[in-house]
Amino acid sequence: MKRGRHGSETKGSTAGAGGKPQAVIPSEDDEQAIVFQWAQYHEGRDPRVALLFHIPNGGARNIATAKRLKGLGVKSGVPDLFLPVAARGFHGLWIEMKRQRKGVISVTQLEWIEALRGQQYLVVVAKGAEEAIEALKQYLEL
Repeated sequence: MKRGRHGSETKGSTAGAGGKPQAVIPSEDDEQAIVFQWAQYHEGRDPRVALLFHIPNGGARNIATAKRLKGLGVKSGVPDLFLPVAARGFHGLWIEMKRQRKGVISVTQLEWIEALRGQQYLVVVAKGAEEAIEALKQYLEL
């Protein structure tokens, strides 16, 4: 079984109470990959979508790598995705990806969200790919 960035199972199903199969909740990584597949498909329709990118601030790292990246400017709590396109009165769109269930926003993430909103960015917390894609569609008026 494949495991995502946060150690969650990403494929198959598990037995729940009474032995009934339960669907496994997709990992944040799997959900984010779906968002980028959607974006790649829609770049021809609206080239602004091609500007969407991932901020690689999360994930498990050893201490030496974490220290090196911090020295290079990596900051904890920064939202996962950024679309640097001015639209609808905002300077750009930030998306914090969470799993469909059990995804929790940290205090540091909340601080970043509020700071970015204070700078006229739209910030969306998306529980799964579907919510992230819907946020992109609404932001770009697709």
